[in-house]
Amino acid sequence: MKAVAAEHFPHLANRNKLFDMSAADFSALTEANLSAVAQKVLYTQPQGGTQKTAFVAVGIASRMLLSRYSVMAFESRVPVEYRVFGDVDQAVAWLKSSA
Repeated sequence: MKAVAAEHFPHLANRNKLFDMSAADFSALTEANLSAVAQKVLYTQPQGGTQKTAFVAVGIASRMLLSRYSVMAFESRVPVEYRVFGDVDQAVAWLKSSA
C-alpha cells in the first residue's frame, strides 16, 4: 500500500478515489505498515479541502483492517474522508454523492 500511495496519490490528489481491494491479501500488513501509509498520504495529499476515498474489500478481516487504516489516517490529520464498502456499486454511489 505504501508504494501505491507514493506512486499514485500525487497524481490523484484532487480527485475522489476508489481502491478495489477485494482480491488483496492483507495477511502481511502490520500496524506499523498502516501507520507508514497514513504518514505518506499525509505528505502527498493537498491540505486544502477534503477528498473522498472508497475502499472495496470482501471479508470482515479485510474491512476491519481498512477501517483501522481510516482511523489511523484521521488521527494523523490526513484530509481525506475514508469509507469501506463490500461492493463497488455502493462505493461509487458514495463517491458521487455530494454529502
